[in-house]
Amino acid sequence: MVGPQKIAALGASERAELMRTSVATRSLAFLLLLPVAAVLTYIVSPSFPIEAAVIALGFASVGFSPSWALMGANRPGLILVFDSIPKILLVAGAAVAIRMGASLAVYGLALLAATAVITIAGWFIFGVHRTASKLTRAEIVRSIRGQGRITVSRAITAGFTALPVTLVALVAPAAVPLFTAVDRLARMALSVLAAVPNRLQSWLGAATIENRGLRNRRQLQINAGLGVVAAIGYAFLLPYVATFVFTGSVEVDATLAWLSAGVVLMVCASRGFGLSLVAFSRTDWLMPASIAAAVVGLTLVLSLGSTWGAYGAVLGVVAAEATGAAVQAIGLKLRRQT
Repeated sequence: MVGPQKIAALGASERAELMRTSVATRSLAFLLLLPVAAVLTYIVSPSFPIEAAVIALGFASVGFSPSWALMGANRPGLILVFDSIPKILLVAGAAVAIRMGASLAVYGLALLAATAVITIAGWFIFGVHRTASKLTRAEIVRSIRGQGRITVSRAITAGFTALPVTLVALVAPAAVPLFTAVDRLARMALSVLAAVPNRLQSWLGAATIENRGLRNRRQLQINAGLGVVAAIGYAFLLPYVATFVFTGSVEVDATLAWLSAGVVLMVCASRGFGLSLVAFSRTDWLMPASIAAAVVGLTLVLSLGSTWGAYGAVLGVVAAEATGAAVQAIGLKLRRQT
C-alpha cells in the first residue's frame, strides 16, 4: 500500500534497505500464517485436501512478490519479464500436466515456482544481497507493528470483498448464481483497471513537495475519468460478456449491468483517494474507511439482497464502496484544512 510510493523517492542503497526489510517482515508473516492457511484449506476441501493445501500455499506465496517495488521504481518492464511471463508459462504448463492426469497440486507448485523467480530476481535487481547489515528481531517486529493499522484495514477490505457471495447465499440462495457471475466479472475488470493506479504510484511517489499537490490532483482526475469511461463501457458490454463467459447459464439485464458498473466507478475513485492518503501520510484514514465500508456493505447486502436478490446485493456493494471512498475523501479534505 505504501511501499511503491515510498521506494520511488529513495536512492539505490535506501531501496535495497527497504527491500531487505520487506523480505524479512514478509518472511515472518509467511512462516506464521502459511501453516494456518494450509490447515484450514485442508479441512474445508475434503475431496482434495492435499491438493487444496498446496494450492493455498501457492496463492499465499504471491504476497512475497516484489512487483510493488518494481512498480514504485518505475520499472514495469521487469514485472513482465520476471513475473508475468514466467507465471503464464508455468501455469500453462501445469494446466497441460493436469490435463494429462497430473495432480491438481501441480498448479500450486507452479505458483510457488513463479513467485520464486520474481522474488530472486527482485533480490538481485535491488542489490539486497549487497547490504551488509542484518535486521534484528526487534527491528522486524517494529516494522511489522508500524504497518499494523494498514494491514488490518487491508484485511478488512479483502474480507468484505470475499464475503458478499456468502451473504447472498444466506438470504437469497436462488440469486447466488447471478450475483456471483456479476461480482466475478466486476472484480476481473477491476483487476485489469488496477494497472492505471499502480502505474501512477511511482509518478506520485517521486513528486517533490512543490509539485505533489498538482500531481495528486491529476491522478485523482485520471482515476475518476478512468472510472467513468470504464463503467460506461462495462455496463454496455456486461450482458454480452456474461452470456459468453458463462455459456448462457446466467442472463444479465441492463439494470443489473448499470448497478454493477457503479461498483467499478466507486472502486476507481476509491483507489485514487487511497493514493492521495498515502502521498500525504494520512494512511490512518484507511482503517476507518475500511470499517465503514464493511459495516455498510454487510448491512445492505443482507437487507437489500433478501428483498431484491442479486440486484439488491449489488446495490449494497455499490453503497459499501461509495462509503469507503467518501471516508477517504473526508480524510483528504481534513488534511487540506490543517
